[in-house]
Amino acid sequence: MENKKFTELEIEIKKAIIESLIFASDEPVSSETLMKIVLSSNENNIKVKNGNNTTEDFPELVIKMEIIQEIEEIIQLINEDLYKTNRPYQIVSFAGGWQFITRKEFGRFVHIYYKNKFNRKLSNAALEVLAIIAYKQPITKAEIEQIRGVNSNEVVNSLLDKNFIQIAGRKNVLGRPLMFEVTIDFLKAFGLNSLGELPKITEFEDTVLNELSQKDNDFFTFDLSTTDLTQIESHIDDDNEVENSNPTFKDTYFDADNITFN
Repeated sequence: MENKKFTELEIEIKKAIIESLIFASDEPVSSETLMKIVLSSNENNIKVKNGNNTTEDFPELVIKMEIIQEIEEIIQLINEDLYKTNRPYQIVSFAGGWQFITRKEFGRFVHIYYKNKFNRKLSNAALEVLAIIAYKQPITKAEIEQIRGVNSNEVVNSLLDKNFIQIAGRKNVLGRPLMFEVTIDFLKAFGLNSLGELPKITEFEDTVLNELSQKDNDFFTFDLSTTDLTQIESHIDDDNEVENSNPTFKDTYFDADNITFN
């Protein structure tokens, strides 16, 4: 096996190689990284000249694309094997790469195990700041505070400590304030492959409008289809009788001994 190119290996060996690489990685590993590893042998590289007329080793573009496609097909085959054998984990595309995760039907048990170890709980304020940074990045602390309307220094520092955000440089304005962006840990914590998977702002607006509209409909309308109209009329008549039964004081006069109402 050592002397063969990856493309010449049997499919079961290819599956074992890819599975072992993903299993050994603490972080999501991309298809491109896997491709570079399996093509690391000199036999799979060619000499090409760059603009400075010096030579470097690069895999051919066609080979790269074919290997990446094959790797992703192999991952699908691995997942099929894991599912058929009822393994409690699978390989998913996650935070820009591939990683083993527990299947969701078993996740609650793992959650119980790690519940006391997970010390990066987020307050509502932290979630607000994270959402602002995720949608507006790169963004300065002053801009965050302008949106929230309150001081956010402590929250930003806490998110930096938890590695959910990182410094993205300085803004080219007076004072050159620091700008912030979310990290890979943010994507991992919220189960996102990229920021492109975040819900669109318009989706939030539509949801709020629909909820408000539903509340208005619930308040101002009621269904007459199952209501006995005679009962409604009876209630109206009763209300009128009560209103008409209120005493009215007309032609009232007083004498020395008693009060008489006519």
